[in-house]
Amino acid sequence: MSEHYAVLNLKFFISFFFNKFFGSVFFGAIFLLIILFLILKNNKIIFKNNDTIFLTIIIIFTYLMVITSSILVTPIVAPRYIIFVIPIILLWIVKNVEIYNKFSFKFFNILIFLSLLNLMLTNHLTVIKKPPISKALKIIKEQNYYNILSSTDDWNERYYGLYLSTLKRVQSGEFETIKLNDVRRNLKNNFVYLCIYNPRFRTTSKILDDERKCRVEFTGYELVKREEIDDFLISFYKKI
Repeated sequence: MSEHYAVLNLKFFISFFFNKFFGSVFFGAIFLLIILFLILKNNKIIFKNNDTIFLTIIIIFTYLMVITSSILVTPIVAPRYIIFVIPIILLWIVKNVEIYNKFSFKFFNILIFLSLLNLMLTNHLTVIKKPPISKALKIIKEQNYYNILSSTDDWNERYYGLYLSTLKRVQSGEFETIKLNDVRRNLKNNFVYLCIYNPRFRTTSKILDDERKCRVEFTGYELVKREEIDDFLISFYKKI
């Protein structure tokens, strides 16, 4: 069974990604409260305006798509999948302020001020770095291992293994990506299981069973050592 990071959970229905879209929990809450305020004030006329109706439908269907797909197809509860909805949300706010037509000029000034403040306060936050694959390969090479198993399930092998195969050091023949079937048939004298372990890019707070996924045994092989670095657990195996 494959394990996904972008799973549907209660936090999604609390924040609707606003904490990600607008830089922090604080500013995400401010924009959610602005929307709630405008809905309460414009509830009698909001659906009489074609622009607001159209924007509302797009926003609702975008979030319904996330929920429906995550329940029936595959988990996609991650901000990157619907980042296009941010300008639509902002346009919805602008249109509804125009409809409300009360202190709109002051409101827009406040909104601009909040946006600039948000940018200044959150701009220093470090972007999550990519997994240190070069560091992992260096450690693997130092131990004179060159065969790399990237996954023990079909879903991860299809995508993560494909990524590894595109690396220059793999394409040049310095390293070889192997399949689980190669290990099951004992075709390699030794190999490394390079497992994604407590990754920093995880988009939800749900704790996945990385211990079980990454600390496994392979028939015909014995574990030599393990080394943990950011985002990876590197396990070295040799044939018995």
